[in-house]
Amino acid sequence: PRPLRRAGTTLLALGLVGVLPTPGGLAAQSAGREPAVLELPRGARATGLGAPQLAVADPDLFRTHPALAGRGGGMRLSMIRLGPAATAFSLATTTNWYGGSISIGLGLESLEYRGGTPGTRPGGLDPLFGSGDIGFSETAAVLAASSRFAGFDVGASVRLTSMRVDASRRSITTADVGVSRSVGPVRSALTVRGLGRDFTIAGADVETPLEIVFGSGIYGWQLGPLDVGAAAEVGRRGDGEFLGGGGLEIAWWPIVGRTFTARIGARNVPEGDASPLSVGASFQGDALVLEWGWRPVDGTDGLHTVTIGWR
Repeated sequence: PRPLRRAGTTLLALGLVGVLPTPGGLAAQSAGREPAVLELPRGARATGLGAPQLAVADPDLFRTHPALAGRGGGMRLSMIRLGPAATAFSLATTTNWYGGSISIGLGLESLEYRGGTPGTRPGGLDPLFGSGDIGFSETAAVLAASSRFAGFDVGASVRLTSMRVDASRRSITTADVGVSRSVGPVRSALTVRGLGRDFTIAGADVETPLEIVFGSGIYGWQLGPLDVGAAAEVGRRGDGEFLGGGGLEIAWWPIVGRTFTARIGARNVPEGDASPLSVGASFQGDALVLEWGWRPVDGTDGLHTVTIGWR
């Protein structure tokens, strides 16, 4: 039956993630945890669900999976607040060229926080909630392109990331490549992220992050007057650590063009005191999108993500 074939396709893709060589072997480099701006969630919807929702049109999607640059339309502006010491901003927009045969995504990301010596930052969100003697400022500009080929969406992106540590500054270039395909209502994507070289700044060696990530999503199940969606993601880091998460969302539209959505998700936390659980909500009115996502972190008011967008 068709549902079993869809489930089999998803399980096969998940299995491939597990048996593929570690990212460290692919790029001849160790797993790294810097720059921190690359570890943050991509928008409020991904924060609340614990994973990006690939089955919807969202300009933020190409920042995780470049093959989904064509799954956008419009613009997203997000702010992430991590306590009083760290704030991040992101902007993402997509457009089509040559009659839609090529999709382009443009994004900007920035993060400022205080911490310790670069290259020794432990994993997880905790260091971004603390304080330190060293000021960090990170910005990234990303350009993605995707196109249709043999039934798949194929994409690649290039990201220029600049890190400033007090008076020292260094820029690096990394790339992501991936594929995506829909099987019935399920949209899935497989991406290799963070292809690049390690670098040195302020006398410390910093490693660029590298992951293999598989994601899947479905949206539009009818449950009476409600629309139900689900999203999931699993990834393998260069140090062999598996990362993953997922969640459910329920939408209610009492009036055509006015949709209210509630979300709940979970994501494994290999390091730090961040909670695996997350929640979120959104309102869509005609072309306007307002979204919020929150993940608790012990000893703080948690990670808050607010996104405003136009469809």
